[in-house]
Amino acid sequence: MKRNWTMEQVAAHWDSVPEYNDINAQIDSYYRRFVDSAPLFSIPQNAKVLDVDCRTAVGTTFFARKYPTARFTCMPMAPSFATAAGKKISGERISANIVPFASIPLPFDDEVFDVVLTYETIEHVPWPEAYLAELSRVLKTGGTLVLTTPSLLWEPVHLLSAALKLDHGEGPHWMLARGRLLRAIREAGLDIKTERSFVLIPVGPKWLIAIGKSFERVLPEFLLRILCLRRTFICTKRADYWWHRLNEEIIRTGLDTHCGTSVGVSNGLLELQEKDGVPVTVRTSKPGCLPREAFLGCAARECNYPKLNKFVFGELPENWLCGVVKKSSVGHASDETVRRTGASGGVISSLLIHLIESGAVNGAVCLQLGKNKPYRAEPVIARSREEVLACAQSIYSLTPVNTILSKLEREEGPLAYVGLPDQVAAIRKLQMLKHPSVRNIRYIIGPYMGTQMYFEAIRSFLRSHDVRSEEEITYLKYRAGEWPGHLRIALKDGRVLTAEKFHYNYLIPFFITQSSLQLVDFTNELTDISVGDAWSPMYEKKRGGYAVILARSQQGQDLIEAAIRQNILSCEPVSLEEALDMHGHMLDFKKRGSFIRNSWRKVQPEYGYAPAHIAFMRVAVEWCLCAVFSMGKQRSVRWLLERIPLRIVGPAFNILRKSWKAVSKPTKRKGLRSMEFRVCSR
Repeated sequence: MKRNWTMEQVAAHWDSVPEYNDINAQIDSYYRRFVDSAPLFSIPQNAKVLDVDCRTAVGTTFFARKYPTARFTCMPMAPSFATAAGKKISGERISANIVPFASIPLPFDDEVFDVVLTYETIEHVPWPEAYLAELSRVLKTGGTLVLTTPSLLWEPVHLLSAALKLDHGEGPHWMLARGRLLRAIREAGLDIKTERSFVLIPVGPKWLIAIGKSFERVLPEFLLRILCLRRTFICTKRADYWWHRLNEEIIRTGLDTHCGTSVGVSNGLLELQEKDGVPVTVRTSKPGCLPREAFLGCAARECNYPKLNKFVFGELPENWLCGVVKKSSVGHASDETVRRTGASGGVISSLLIHLIESGAVNGAVCLQLGKNKPYRAEPVIARSREEVLACAQSIYSLTPVNTILSKLEREEGPLAYVGLPDQVAAIRKLQMLKHPSVRNIRYIIGPYMGTQMYFEAIRSFLRSHDVRSEEEITYLKYRAGEWPGHLRIALKDGRVLTAEKFHYNYLIPFFITQSSLQLVDFTNELTDISVGDAWSPMYEKKRGGYAVILARSQQGQDLIEAAIRQNILSCEPVSLEEALDMHGHMLDFKKRGSFIRNSWRKVQPEYGYAPAHIAFMRVAVEWCLCAVFSMGKQRSVRWLLERIPLRIVGPAFNILRKSWKAVSKPTKRKGLRSMEFRVCSR
């Protein structure tokens, strides 16, 4: 049976079997799923019970007779099942309501049900792990989940039976291996209380079925797991469900982009600690359960760009390379002080100053380098021109901006917000969830983001100059001086270490962040306005700093037009194609490279869309890049790097960078503009 199907196809199969009840009445194993599992658990008085997929409500009525005070919610996956279930429930006078089951998430709040029943259903859904996670979400802490499913070893029997038309067939399905089931149950935050295997002889004369039942009573469980038709799991939901999911699906899988969102909305239950130069999200000693927004607001594991685009802009992008764009231009701040103080022509700084001074916002969330420590950046709320300029310039070390969310709920708004793509996506997700921490954010502006490095890159740079600790730093700028800027580090001993921007970039292959390799958004697609350096020979020759400016929302376009009218920005319109051509290499790195790299991961992030096709040669290019990144992670290679003088390694890297871009350009640029993307549906 193929693995890709839809719930509509499953429903269509069951609707094509009007004699479903009559067929199963002749099969002993059908009713046994309820009879065998019943002694293994109990339903409390007045419990709320969810039955997914209830089929024709045979199981519902079985347990309703046994537990008459229970209140049932039945979820049939086929219209014919819903009709039959309604008649049976009405005839039995059971306290139950019927809700169709066609997709997830289920239409219920968190922790609603005391018991969840799912008999022979998980093999029919196209997304079994996500399905189990949903059942766990709606189950109360300490509640019981009852799951049965056929053994994978019986799949040939099911296929033969369907081919010979001995029964109704299973329709679209995929039997799950026991190992995968156990892993999915654990990852859903469930503990297995009991596991049993039943049904050696599913059909036949009564004497043969009786022999099968006799063997089931005497054979050891490990042998029954191999021989029996049905696996039955009785599970309980452990406490702190959302922390479990965050830890299992994001932290332990290495998907965490360290945007700070989970920490910021955790009510003090989480914090970031550095381990081997990489920030790690950990639990604090504070007691309590993690709020759901700490997981659902995180953009690392699931960030559905089609849904977010519709939420933010009311439409899908015409061009998935850059997202929704109303107007594109190239420009810079008209105020030369702002222009030369900030990166990318001072555009973001000038817009923030304009918003604050005009009274449109009361402050702007941005990063300030050196507020408490000269080498560390931290999120602040700038409320004046001087405070905005103190936050100007790019910061190439990973900084979790969204840890500030713990303070924003109490801040006076409205506010502007500046963040990188994953940080902005998390803000948009929290806005969808109507979380109070983001209710005061009115404008979102963000820079393009190609690659970032862990702070360990700065430590390595210092070690290469015989400086053993970052505590020796008195001043740090990543893009000091004339555009495009250079790295500048002043030390307590009076020395000043400098490196040209493209020479300092030699550290990227060795200390590139996981989020840089993982994220598919380069141009900050969910902002109102996004800004990136204008890497074009024409603008590079002019010096001074020019930026590509993309107005995405109507309020973003209105803000830019007002800034131009008031001589805050000096801009000229450019076509979107011209704007994208300035960043073709990095667009390919994200829109093809990231999707390729993610496809090699055991657990993949979900973005809701993907390239329709990527040529083999482009995949081969990514193999080469990943080999370089893998080698760069080795301690021995980093040790050697630190012993090569900057005057050698910097220019050598720049030559290699240009050579690589020239050699790979035909493959990386080929078909980029005409790339087709498909929107994925769950």
